[in-house]
Amino acid sequence: MNLRNVELLMISRVVFKIINILIIVSSVLSLLENEIVRGILVDYYSSGYPLLVERMLLAGKPVLTFGTHSLAGVFFYLFYYINLKEYENTKDKVNLLILISYIILLFFLKSTTSTLLLIIATIQFFTTIFKYKKISVFSLPLILILVLFWDNIGFVGQFTVIFGKEGNGFVGRYSGEGVLVNNINYIMNNPFRGIGLGHDDSLYYTDSGIILNLLRGSIFLALSIYIGLFFLFSKNLLNKKTAFYLVLIILAFEIGYSLLTYKRMIAFIPFLIVYLNTLESYKIKSFKKKEI
Repeated sequence: MNLRNVELLMISRVVFKIINILIIVSSVLSLLENEIVRGILVDYYSSGYPLLVERMLLAGKPVLTFGTHSLAGVFFYLFYYINLKEYENTKDKVNLLILISYIILLFFLKSTTSTLLLIIATIQFFTTIFKYKKISVFSLPLILILVLFWDNIGFVGQFTVIFGKEGNGFVGRYSGEGVLVNNINYIMNNPFRGIGLGHDDSLYYTDSGIILNLLRGSIFLALSIYIGLFFLFSKNLLNKKTAFYLVLIILAFEIGYSLLTYKRMIAFIPFLIVYLNTLESYKIKSFKKKEI
Protein backbone atom coordinates (compact mmCIF):
# COMPACT_ATOMS: atom_id res chain seq x y z
CA MET A 1 0.00 0.00 0.00
CA ASN A 2 1.41 3.37 -1.07
CA LEU A 3 -0.44 6.39 0.36
CA ARG A 4 2.37 8.93 0.17
CA ASN A 5 1.11 10.63 -2.99
CA VAL A 6 -2.59 10.57 -2.16
CA GLU A 7 -4.08 13.91 -1.09
CA LEU A 8 -7.51 14.80 0.21
CA LEU A 9 -9.63 17.33 -1.64
CA MET A 10 -10.54 20.47 0.30
CA ILE A 11 -14.17 19.32 0.37
CA SER A 12 -13.07 16.22 2.30
CA ARG A 13 -11.43 18.38 4.93
CA VAL A 14 -14.57 20.49 5.24
CA VAL A 15 -16.71 17.36 5.60
CA PHE A 16 -14.39 16.05 8.30
CA LYS A 17 -14.72 19.33 10.19
CA ILE A 18 -18.52 19.05 10.00
CA ILE A 19 -18.32 15.45 11.28
CA ASN A 20 -16.24 16.64 14.23
CA ILE A 21 -18.85 19.27 15.06
CA LEU A 22 -21.62 16.65 14.87
CA ILE A 23 -19.64 14.35 17.19
CA ILE A 24 -19.22 17.16 19.71
CA VAL A 25 -22.88 18.23 19.54
CA SER A 26 -24.04 14.61 19.91
CA SER A 27 -21.72 14.14 22.88
CA VAL A 28 -23.07 17.26 24.57
CA LEU A 29 -26.65 16.09 24.01
CA SER A 30 -25.70 12.72 25.44
CA LEU A 31 -24.24 14.39 28.54
CA LEU A 32 -27.43 16.43 28.86
CA GLU A 33 -29.37 13.12 28.84
CA ASN A 34 -31.17 13.82 25.59
CA GLU A 35 -33.57 10.89 25.16
CA ILE A 36 -33.48 10.90 21.35
CA VAL A 37 -29.67 10.70 21.13
CA ARG A 38 -29.43 8.13 23.93
CA GLY A 39 -32.21 6.06 22.40
CA ILE A 40 -30.46 5.94 19.01
CA LEU A 41 -27.14 4.96 20.60
CA VAL A 42 -28.64 2.19 22.74
CA ASP A 43 -30.92 0.80 20.00
CA TYR A 44 -28.48 0.88 17.07
CA TYR A 45 -24.93 1.05 18.44
CA SER A 46 -24.85 -1.28 21.41
CA SER A 47 -21.77 -3.51 21.50
CA GLY A 48 -19.87 -5.77 23.85
CA TYR A 49 -22.02 -7.29 26.56
CA PRO A 50 -25.74 -6.44 27.05
CA LEU A 51 -26.45 -3.01 28.58
CA LEU A 52 -22.82 -1.87 28.14
CA VAL A 53 -23.68 1.28 26.16
CA GLU A 54 -26.64 2.04 28.41
CA ARG A 55 -24.44 1.81 31.51
CA MET A 56 -21.78 4.01 29.94
CA LEU A 57 -24.35 6.68 29.10
CA LEU A 58 -25.95 6.50 32.55
CA ALA A 59 -22.48 7.03 34.04
CA GLY A 60 -22.21 10.26 32.06
CA LYS A 61 -19.69 8.95 29.53
CA PRO A 62 -20.23 10.21 25.95
CA VAL A 63 -19.16 6.98 24.22
CA LEU A 64 -21.41 7.64 21.20
CA THR A 65 -21.21 4.90 18.57
CA PHE A 66 -17.96 3.43 19.92
CA GLY A 67 -19.62 1.44 22.71
CA THR A 68 -16.86 1.65 25.33
CA HIS A 69 -15.03 4.53 26.98
CA SER A 70 -11.70 3.02 25.88
CA LEU A 71 -12.48 3.04 22.16
CA ALA A 72 -14.21 6.42 22.39
CA GLY A 73 -11.11 7.78 24.13
CA VAL A 74 -8.64 6.71 21.47
CA PHE A 75 -10.82 7.87 18.57
CA PHE A 76 -11.55 11.21 20.23
CA TYR A 77 -7.81 11.66 20.67
CA LEU A 78 -7.01 10.75 17.05
CA PHE A 79 -9.67 13.21 15.85
CA TYR A 80 -8.14 15.74 18.22
CA TYR A 81 -4.66 15.07 16.80
CA ILE A 82 -5.79 15.65 13.21
CA ASN A 83 -7.45 18.92 14.24
CA LEU A 84 -4.29 19.93 16.11
CA LYS A 85 -2.24 19.50 12.93
CA GLU A 86 -4.94 21.33 10.96
CA TYR A 87 -4.83 24.21 13.43
CA GLU A 88 -1.03 24.42 13.18
CA ASN A 89 -1.45 24.99 9.44
CA THR A 90 -4.52 27.23 9.30
CA LYS A 91 -4.82 28.87 12.78
CA ASP A 92 -8.58 28.46 12.27
CA LYS A 93 -10.55 29.27 15.43
CA VAL A 94 -13.07 26.54 14.58
CA ASN A 95 -10.27 23.99 14.91
CA LEU A 96 -9.28 25.61 18.21
CA LEU A 97 -12.82 25.16 19.55
CA ILE A 98 -12.85 21.55 18.34
CA LEU A 99 -9.56 20.91 20.17
CA ILE A 100 -10.93 22.31 23.42
CA SER A 101 -14.14 20.31 23.00
CA TYR A 102 -12.29 17.00 22.56
CA ILE A 103 -10.17 17.63 25.65
CA ILE A 104 -13.34 18.23 27.65
CA LEU A 105 -14.92 15.06 26.22
CA LEU A 106 -11.83 13.04 27.20
CA PHE A 107 -12.32 14.36 30.72
CA PHE A 108 -15.91 13.07 30.82
CA LEU A 109 -14.99 9.58 29.56
CA LYS A 110 -13.16 8.87 32.85
CA SER A 111 -11.21 5.79 31.81
CA THR A 112 -7.55 4.78 32.00
CA THR A 113 -7.15 5.48 28.29
CA SER A 114 -8.96 8.81 28.28
CA THR A 115 -7.10 10.03 31.37
CA LEU A 116 -3.69 9.33 29.84
CA LEU A 117 -4.74 10.87 26.52
CA LEU A 118 -6.28 13.84 28.33
CA ILE A 119 -2.89 14.60 29.89
CA ILE A 120 -1.11 14.22 26.53
CA ALA A 121 -3.70 16.30 24.67
CA THR A 122 -3.59 19.08 27.25
CA ILE A 123 0.21 19.32 27.06
CA GLN A 124 0.06 19.38 23.25
CA PHE A 125 -2.68 22.02 23.28
CA PHE A 126 -0.89 24.51 25.52
CA THR A 127 2.45 23.84 23.84
CA THR A 128 0.86 24.71 20.50
CA ILE A 129 -0.96 27.87 21.56
CA PHE A 130 2.12 29.16 23.38
CA LYS A 131 4.27 28.34 20.36
CA TYR A 132 2.03 30.30 18.00
CA LYS A 133 1.10 32.90 20.64
CA LYS A 134 -2.58 32.25 20.06
CA ILE A 135 -3.82 32.31 23.65
CA SER A 136 -7.41 33.52 23.56
CA VAL A 137 -10.65 33.63 25.49
CA PHE A 138 -11.46 30.19 24.02
CA SER A 139 -8.80 28.67 26.26
CA LEU A 140 -10.42 29.84 29.49
CA PRO A 141 -13.15 27.13 29.70
CA LEU A 142 -10.48 24.48 29.20
CA ILE A 143 -8.28 25.90 31.96
CA LEU A 144 -11.29 26.01 34.29
CA ILE A 145 -12.35 22.41 33.72
CA LEU A 146 -8.76 21.16 34.13
CA VAL A 147 -8.50 23.00 37.47
CA LEU A 148 -11.79 21.45 38.57
CA PHE A 149 -10.61 18.04 37.36
CA TRP A 150 -7.43 18.07 39.44
CA ASP A 151 -9.23 19.60 42.42
CA ASN A 152 -11.90 16.91 42.23
CA ILE A 153 -9.71 13.77 42.30
CA GLY A 154 -6.30 15.09 43.32
CA PHE A 155 -2.84 13.89 42.37
CA VAL A 156 -3.14 10.49 44.07
CA GLY A 157 -6.59 9.97 42.59
CA GLN A 158 -5.17 10.61 39.13
CA PHE A 159 -2.80 7.67 39.48
CA THR A 160 -5.68 5.52 40.74
CA VAL A 161 -7.59 6.28 37.53
CA ILE A 162 -4.56 5.52 35.35
CA PHE A 163 -3.32 2.36 37.02
CA GLY A 164 -6.76 1.20 38.01
CA LYS A 165 -7.93 -1.05 40.77
CA GLU A 166 -9.53 -4.45 41.03
CA GLY A 167 -11.61 -5.04 37.90
CA ASN A 168 -10.20 -2.30 35.67
CA GLY A 169 -7.07 -0.43 34.56
CA PHE A 170 -3.62 -1.98 34.53
CA VAL A 171 -4.09 -3.56 37.93
CA GLY A 172 -7.36 -5.18 36.92
CA ARG A 173 -5.67 -6.71 33.88
CA TYR A 174 -2.07 -7.52 34.74
CA SER A 175 -1.90 -8.08 38.51
CA GLY A 176 -1.76 -11.53 40.07
CA GLU A 177 -5.54 -11.39 40.45
CA GLY A 178 -6.15 -9.71 37.08
CA VAL A 179 -8.39 -11.08 34.32
CA LEU A 180 -5.39 -11.81 32.07
CA VAL A 181 -3.40 -13.91 34.52
CA ASN A 182 -4.34 -17.24 32.87
CA ASN A 183 -3.48 -15.84 29.43
CA ILE A 184 -0.08 -14.66 30.64
CA ASN A 185 0.65 -18.02 32.26
CA TYR A 186 -0.24 -19.83 29.02
CA ILE A 187 1.94 -17.50 26.93
CA MET A 188 4.90 -17.88 29.30
CA ASN A 189 4.62 -21.66 29.13
CA ASN A 190 3.94 -21.76 25.36
CA PRO A 191 5.73 -18.78 23.76
CA PHE A 192 5.87 -20.42 20.31
CA ARG A 193 2.49 -22.18 20.30
CA GLY A 194 -0.67 -20.13 20.14
CA ILE A 195 -4.19 -21.49 20.47
CA GLY A 196 -5.16 -20.35 16.97
CA LEU A 197 -8.92 -19.98 16.52
CA GLY A 198 -9.62 -22.36 19.39
CA HIS A 199 -11.47 -21.40 22.57
CA ASP A 200 -10.84 -22.17 26.21
CA ASP A 201 -13.22 -20.92 28.90
CA SER A 202 -10.32 -20.36 31.30
CA LEU A 203 -8.80 -17.74 28.98
CA TYR A 204 -9.83 -14.13 28.38
CA TYR A 205 -10.22 -12.78 24.84
CA THR A 206 -10.48 -9.02 25.30
CA ASP A 207 -8.77 -6.20 27.25
CA SER A 208 -5.33 -6.47 25.61
CA GLY A 209 -4.48 -6.61 21.93
CA ILE A 210 -0.89 -7.59 22.64
CA ILE A 211 -1.88 -10.46 24.93
CA LEU A 212 -4.58 -11.61 22.51
CA ASN A 213 -2.15 -11.71 19.57
CA LEU A 214 0.44 -13.60 21.64
CA LEU A 215 -2.29 -16.00 22.76
CA ARG A 216 -3.74 -16.62 19.29
CA GLY A 217 -0.58 -16.83 17.22
CA SER A 218 2.34 -16.80 19.66
CA ILE A 219 5.23 -14.36 19.45
CA PHE A 220 5.40 -14.81 15.66
CA LEU A 221 1.92 -13.37 15.02
CA ALA A 222 2.44 -10.53 17.50
CA LEU A 223 5.76 -9.50 15.93
CA SER A 224 4.30 -9.73 12.42
CA ILE A 225 1.38 -7.45 13.31
CA TYR A 226 3.36 -4.79 15.15
CA ILE A 227 6.32 -4.74 12.77
CA GLY A 228 3.83 -4.49 9.92
CA LEU A 229 2.09 -1.60 11.70
CA PHE A 230 5.42 0.19 12.08
CA PHE A 231 6.27 -0.17 8.40
CA LEU A 232 2.75 0.87 7.35
CA PHE A 233 3.12 4.20 9.11
CA SER A 234 6.84 4.80 8.55
CA LYS A 235 6.69 4.03 4.81
CA ASN A 236 3.51 6.02 4.14
CA LEU A 237 3.60 9.06 6.41
CA LEU A 238 5.72 11.94 5.12
CA ASN A 239 6.63 13.05 8.64
CA LYS A 240 8.65 10.29 10.32
CA LYS A 241 8.28 11.75 13.81
CA THR A 242 4.51 11.64 13.40
CA ALA A 243 4.74 8.05 12.20
CA PHE A 244 6.74 6.93 15.25
CA TYR A 245 4.45 8.86 17.59
CA LEU A 246 1.23 7.33 16.23
CA VAL A 247 2.65 3.81 16.32
CA LEU A 248 3.61 4.43 19.95
CA ILE A 249 0.07 5.65 20.77
CA ILE A 250 -1.51 2.60 19.12
CA LEU A 251 0.88 0.18 20.83
CA ALA A 252 0.20 1.82 24.19
CA PHE A 253 -3.53 1.41 23.63
CA GLU A 254 -3.04 -2.22 22.62
CA ILE A 255 -1.76 -2.90 26.14
CA GLY A 256 -5.25 -2.34 27.50
CA TYR A 257 -7.58 -3.11 24.58
CA SER A 258 -7.54 -4.75 21.18
CA LEU A 259 -7.61 -1.88 18.69
CA LEU A 260 -6.13 -3.38 15.51
CA THR A 261 -8.90 -5.98 15.25
CA TYR A 262 -11.54 -3.23 15.42
CA LYS A 263 -13.08 -2.79 11.95
CA ARG A 264 -13.44 0.97 12.21
CA MET A 265 -9.79 1.36 13.14
CA ILE A 266 -8.70 -0.70 10.15
CA ALA A 267 -10.80 1.57 7.91
CA PHE A 268 -9.65 4.75 9.70
CA ILE A 269 -5.87 4.21 9.46
CA PRO A 270 -5.60 4.96 5.68
CA PHE A 271 -7.74 8.09 6.15
CA LEU A 272 -5.53 9.17 9.07
CA ILE A 273 -2.37 8.72 7.01
CA VAL A 274 -3.74 10.52 3.93
CA TYR A 275 -5.12 13.42 5.97
CA LEU A 276 -1.84 13.97 7.83
CA ASN A 277 0.13 13.71 4.59
CA THR A 278 -2.14 16.33 3.00
CA LEU A 279 -1.43 18.70 5.88
CA GLU A 280 2.29 17.94 5.73
CA SER A 281 2.34 18.65 1.97
CA TYR A 282 0.56 21.94 2.62
CA LYS A 283 3.19 22.85 5.22
CA ILE A 284 6.06 21.97 2.84
CA LYS A 285 4.52 24.02 0.01
CA SER A 286 4.01 27.02 2.32
CA PHE A 287 7.62 26.79 3.50
CA LYS A 288 8.93 26.74 -0.08
CA LYS A 289 6.81 29.81 -0.97
CA LYS A 290 8.35 31.71 1.95
CA GLU A 291 11.83 30.77 0.77
CA ILE A 292 11.07 32.16 -2.69
